[in-house]
Amino acid sequence: MLGPGVRLGPYEIVSILGAGGMGQIYRARDVRLDRTVAIKLLPEEFSGRADRRQRFHHEARLISALNHPHICSLYDVGPNYLVMEFVDGRLLTELRGTRVPGEVFDRLDVDTIVIIDSHWASTVEHILSAHERRAGRMTSSELPRGMAGIPYDYAGDPELARLAARLGDELGTPTHATDDEYLPVYYATINLVHYLHDDEGVVSVSLVQTGEPDDFLTMGEAIGEAVARLDRRVIVLASGGMSHTFWPLSQITKHEASDPIHIFTPEARAADEKRLELMEAGEHRRIVETMGEYMEHNPEGGFGHYLMMLGTVGGADCTAPGVLYSDYENATGTGQVHVWFERPPGGWAA
Repeated sequence: MLGPGVRLGPYEIVSILGAGGMGQIYRARDVRLDRTVAIKLLPEEFSGRADRRQRFHHEARLISALNHPHICSLYDVGPNYLVMEFVDGRLLTELRGTRVPGEVFDRLDVDTIVIIDSHWASTVEHILSAHERRAGRMTSSELPRGMAGIPYDYAGDPELARLAARLGDELGTPTHATDDEYLPVYYATINLVHYLHDDEGVVSVSLVQTGEPDDFLTMGEAIGEAVARLDRRVIVLASGGMSHTFWPLSQITKHEASDPIHIFTPEARAADEKRLELMEAGEHRRIVETMGEYMEHNPEGGFGHYLMMLGTVGGADCTAPGVLYSDYENATGTGQVHVWFERPPGGWAA
């Protein structure tokens, strides 16, 4: 990391804005023009690799060829950094006046994170990752130019995964836990691990594309029972969206802004917003009871990620109110939001 006052050519670092697998982003000042800029710095471990530098400069050429109101301008290119337009905005913590999820994780001091991964589609059974450890690099098959070579290294919780799989079978929903070393990882897991994981174990769970609401609720019940039997402190993350219909490729560039006016249909937006109202009120039973009508708006994965999460904490009996950690937003036609459910003092079904 670079500290304030460090110079990169004519640019003086002011503060760090963020960091990830693809680089570090800094707020800086162009001392020649006395203007604020954003600098993306190639991670030190990649600076000596010719393939990484080549990819970095390819990214620069792509950015310089684009002219779009939602893409920042490229000003300059250094040996291992890009200088871009600085676009001021709000932090996540300013959107709702709440803490970011990572701070919640620190407070709860959990043993394991269970991630229900909407991008991991299985067909004939629920699948849970049961590895002792997973390490490597992930490139998104969906958007390799946006997520490439993301490093990951985290412990698993095979005991929890295997017990949940056994309980799933006993409850009547086909389930399998695997520690196959060649099992792929998906960005709905790696995105969360990359930003939220510390030293917790991680178990990923597939979404069965043939599943119906009862299948997801039952699998969630099995996970919840496994957590209770092992006396684990666990956070369950439902990694997926709400209504999930994309605009046609020829129209996507017209609907890239986050304003929910770009959700695929007004009816889909209204259906999402109604479910958010019910979540905030803790009326999960009403969401379960109206899944038939919500399916008309194509929720991602049949909303299985939410239903499985709900199953871990009492299913339709759960009354925990949701707290929005972000605004409800559009992503090329789909509904996206972050909602946190804290365990009420009297229990999940209080």
